[in-house]
Amino acid sequence: MPSPSQRAELGLSVEAIAEQAARRDGAASGTTYALSREVAGRTRGGEAWAAQRSASVALIIRPPWAPEEADLTWILAAIAGTRALSSIGISNSECQWPDVLMIKEQVVGRSYAKAFLGPGIIDFAVLSVRFDLDAVETQSDVGLMELEQSVVGELNRVVRLAEDHAISEIRREFVGLCSTFGQTLEIDLKPKGYVRGTVVDLAPTGGVVVESSTAMREIVSVDALRRLKLLST
Repeated sequence: MPSPSQRAELGLSVEAIAEQAARRDGAASGTTYALSREVAGRTRGGEAWAAQRSASVALIIRPPWAPEEADLTWILAAIAGTRALSSIGISNSECQWPDVLMIKEQVVGRSYAKAFLGPGIIDFAVLSVRFDLDAVETQSDVGLMELEQSVVGELNRVVRLAEDHAISEIRREFVGLCSTFGQTLEIDLKPKGYVRGTVVDLAPTGGVVVESSTAMREIVSVDALRRLKLLST
């Protein structure tokens, strides 16, 4: 399995390293970075990443997508994180839209994505996957390097899908890995309000399609999401 392009024991965050390399150095799509310990690792919504032992990998991608497709970068990161577990023999791995990674319904990691826009395009995006090693080791004896290499391999695989603009394949793969579909949720929105209904589909742009009890459908984007509350499955 491939190793990260660059690796360090300590840094501010794995996304900060990747973003700086993309902006300052013009790092190519597919360049990967790994950190063993992050001083200020963050997940969606600015939540601190508090794992004592962590596998944290980020990748730069320059997808041929329009700005309105930016939420698809979250889908790519979640696919990579979920498949990284299954590719090293861990069964029952799944994700929750847009960023929660689980083994047998236990949360073991988080994915993340941030797109940086140019005039009418996505200039570049940073995808990242983080695993809490202590949580993963309750399900498997996998080591840090093996898990890290698996994440790198899966991130590079989704980059190829993105570069080929294989949107239908990306959406189909995510729906097969994600437990959110078919669940009835209350979704708190930013800056206020909520949507309540069953998640029935993934929108072409990467948001989820929620159907209410009156059969009205609404698309919820990642940017609009504050939190999810499960009402039923």
